[in-house]
Amino acid sequence: MEEVNWRFQCFITCSRKVRPDSLIFTSLLNACSHWDLVEQGYQFFQDLELKYRITPQMEHFTCIVDLLGRAGRFEEAEKVIRSMPMPPNAVVLGSLVGLSAAHGELRLMESTLQELIKLDTNNTEYHVLLSNMYNSEGNPEKAKSLRQALMDKGIRKTPGISCIHINDEVIRRLKLAGYVPHTSSQVENGMKEMEDKEQALVCYGLISTRAGTPLYIFKNLRICRDSHSAMKTISKIYGRDVVIRDRSCFHSFKNGSCSCSDYW
Repeated sequence: MEEVNWRFQCFITCSRKVRPDSLIFTSLLNACSHWDLVEQGYQFFQDLELKYRITPQMEHFTCIVDLLGRAGRFEEAEKVIRSMPMPPNAVVLGSLVGLSAAHGELRLMESTLQELIKLDTNNTEYHVLLSNMYNSEGNPEKAKSLRQALMDKGIRKTPGISCIHINDEVIRRLKLAGYVPHTSSQVENGMKEMEDKEQALVCYGLISTRAGTPLYIFKNLRICRDSHSAMKTISKIYGRDVVIRDRSCFHSFKNGSCSCSDYW
């Protein structure tokens, strides 16, 4: 954190000599979001127009909504969206949906999802998040109804493409190490048994490489809470560095922890 603050101080010093542009502010706000520097990020957002006379663009609003949402300040995030001079796009609303899901804000997630559906009726990712939340809230019937509505429309969930499975050894060792699957974060299929669902939870395994070799994984979807938890355990019990590039960012797992500090 001290290094990050030092970098920001360097930015402030440099900005007195070199006028920052829109792109610099996008990177700066994004960094604040991922390092939980809420107040600093919000101040930079205010300075964007008031101090530097730069008109905020969609990407700036997306960053500040993400910043506030990660901190659980959803009322402020909603106010920012309502104050935007342009209609919010799927990126801004999608960020709010994902973060409200992570914080258990079902009401906000439901209302925002309705807006997203109007923008992209065939996007299944947010329907899946809502279904998972219904399950975690103890409302499986509502989750089932939502999934059935998607199936009736012929809409199918976008499959992940980075999953591997190596027998049952990975799952067994994870459980022995204390790993408990987050079954509520998986979309149920009425035709599958619990064993199938648990095995689907661990969608990353050890690739057939020598001991100590780092693993580099790319996935087309945002990493879920369960996979994130599993990767931390894997990096500890197998002594492997695991780097995952999901749709949002890089995660570097080492010795049971992640570079994102469980804040992504």
